[in-house]
Amino acid sequence: MEHISLQDMINAGMAHIKTGVHGEDSASTDTGNRSVSANTGNRSVSANTGVYSVSANTGEYSASFNTGNRSASANTGEYSASINKGNRSASINTGVCSVSTNTGNRSASINTGEYSAAVVEGKESVAAAIGYKSGAKGSLGSFLVLADWIETNGEKHIVDVKSVKVDGEKIKPGVFYTMKDGEIVEEDAPS
Repeated sequence: MEHISLQDMINAGMAHIKTGVHGEDSASTDTGNRSVSANTGNRSVSANTGVYSVSANTGEYSASFNTGNRSASANTGEYSASINKGNRSASINTGVCSVSTNTGNRSASINTGEYSAAVVEGKESVAAAIGYKSGAKGSLGSFLVLADWIETNGEKHIVDVKSVKVDGEKIKPGVFYTMKDGEIVEEDAPS
């Protein structure tokens, strides 16, 4: 599997928006309050800066961005990113090998994709990485929710879910954690 960095996805997404691409390589932007930006194209971008708004994307190799407070950014594409910078907001991603990140205070970053990551940087926020072989990291005072999986006869099954607070001692800020054999452990970024 090809790995694409979060910064590369952001740069590519912004390039798509600026160049006005179309078709499968498409963009959807919305800057209005209480508004929506949606995109279903492959290798595409959905961006929204409005308050009380939504940015959604279902394309592969794509990105969904949102900077509005009390808003959502969602993405179901593989190898993609869902990014939200608003306070009391949500960033949700279900794609395999994907990233969900949220920098707003009292916000959530949720990722259910396999080999994926959930990241929060805001105060009193939650990063949930529920997918197989996935990880989460957060800022001091935030919470991480992680799942433990087993693979039997080619089938994957969730066996446990735990949450921990990033306290700065046992669980460190800015460090990826995953769950293995019922224990929450440090790891490199999910691969």
